[in-house]
Amino acid sequence: MFEAAQKEFGRLDIVVSNSGIEHFADIADVKGEDIDAVFAVNVKGQFFVAQQAYKYMEDFGRVMLTSSISAVKVSTVYSLEGWKSFG
Repeated sequence: MFEAAQKEFGRLDIVVSNSGIEHFADIADVKGEDIDAVFAVNVKGQFFVAQQAYKYMEDFGRVMLTSSISAVKVSTVYSLEGWKSFG
């Protein structure tokens, strides 16, 4: 993707990544594979976007990694960046 952008536009100045998933469950029902799936996208996915983007960045290029409102909005039934019911 980054190589194609560089070929098309001649340079890569900015990359914005907003990848993420949520898992909705009571904390008692969360399994290891649930945590692995969330971290694979929300943490590793963002890291690898930045890692690959930097290979193609020009001087003073920028990488913006964003998260969702789930990172700051909390509920008592919150589990793995998600909520079962809100409001």
